[in-house]
Amino acid sequence: MIHAPLDAAPDGADFEGLGDRLARLRRARGFSKTDLADRLGVTVTSICYWEQGRSRPRLARLQTLAELLGTTPAELLAATARGQ
Repeated sequence: MIHAPLDAAPDGADFEGLGDRLARLRRARGFSKTDLADRLGVTVTSICYWEQGRSRPRLARLQTLAELLGTTPAELLAATARGQ
């Protein structure tokens, strides 16, 4: 059985989920995946999986991740329609 990514819309609606938001904010801040992984104490594979929607960051790292990306944990986790 093939599973949809964790932040995929069930009805196919176009929205920005956690993975897309992480990638966008990471690039906007000028961080490579390696930079972000080093600052968080995780592997580059973890960052890749988060951005691909294959997994999510643990709550213990979410605050630090949000601070590095200039946002809040709630804003990172909230799904928003693209273009909003």
